[in-house]
Amino acid sequence: MSNKPERLHDVLTRYRFFIPHYQRSYDWKKARVEKLLDDMLRALQEDDGRGHLIWDVSLCRPETKMDVTHTGRDRDVVDGQQRLTTLTIFLAFLGR
Repeated sequence: MSNKPERLHDVLTRYRFFIPHYQRSYDWKKARVEKLLDDMLRALQEDDGRGHLIWDVSLCRPETKMDVTHTGRDRDVVDGQQRLTTLTIFLAFLGR
């Protein structure tokens, strides 16, 4: 893992995400979702080829559990779970 910016596509295709039990339940309302999507749209419109930092997400390797077989791609989401979940739902919708 690194603490340098990475392309969203690279993060989403490189890792398999797990939401640890200590994370709060998903609770974003319409206004928060719209703000995230507006921020992403603005970043695309202002694209200068350098990329844009839209948000941070913190990942870590999951703890080994007896009932789960983890691969080297697995990551627990430590921070950014609400944004990552929202984005994943949005991208799944677009892919339909």
